Amino acid sequence: MSSPFTTNDLSVYTYPAGLQRAVRNTLRRMLAGALVFLAATAGPAIAATNGDGFPSKPIRLIVPYAAGGGTDAFARLVGESLAKQTGQSVIVENKVGAAGLVAGAAVANASPDGYTILIDQSSIAYQPLLYPKAAFDVRRDLAPIILGATLDNVLLVTPSFPAKSVDEMIALVRSKPDAFNYASTGIGTPQHLAMEVLKRDAGDLKIQHVPYKGGNPGIVATSTGEVNMFFISVSTALPFIESGRVRAGQRR
Repeated sequence: MSSPFTTNDLSVYTYPAGLQRAVRNTLRRMLAGALVFLAATAGPAIAATNGDGFPSKPIRLIVPYAAGGGTDAFARLVGESLAKQTGQSVIVENKVGAAGLVAGAAVANASPDGYTILIDQSSIAYQPLLYPKAAFDVRRDLAPIILGATLDNVLLVTPSFPAKSVDEMIALVRSKPDAFNYASTGIGTPQHLAMEVLKRDAGDLKIQHVPYKGGNPGIVATSTGEVNMFFISVSTALPFIESGRVRAGQRR
């Protein structure tokens, strides 16, 4: 069964609109260099400044989710590389709440000088549809810099879950409506919508939604049996799958 949310564009970098073109181009070069460095673990030095001397002070990377999840881990890896390349401190801040709207508002209201950067999931693109009364306008107040990564999502279940495949899970849930629940990283996030699409496509399955503040709290809850299932990025799930603390759903 296919779903438009089985892949998740992770970490579209954005910053307050109105930044000068030269600074924007510098950020593009820095972030692209950081991603190449992280992927290859080596690479040529990237020129991190231009004629205006940017950056000349610490850079803040704002993450909308709790520490320990995929977005947070990615931000910290990028921040470490940026700090090495620019010689400036890079501070990662977790501003959790409202499926990313708290973090988005913090960046939208920051000084438009390029030193406050949001690292978010693809959910930021459709947040205006889900939250029309949000404190900021994504299209007006934020401007994209670069797509950091695209990650696959995987459906996880707690180890004691009776079903051994996605097809068995669907059959079990149909036989016991509202008897099971699932975690997400917040209302309106890709992980939430991935399950909602699966529920719809499988014939309006009845599964209770339990939102958490990030991937790590959600996967811990799944591993302990607090919730039954969870859509989350493979990068976050892999250590839990390999250790047997969760099982990955499969088709038969």
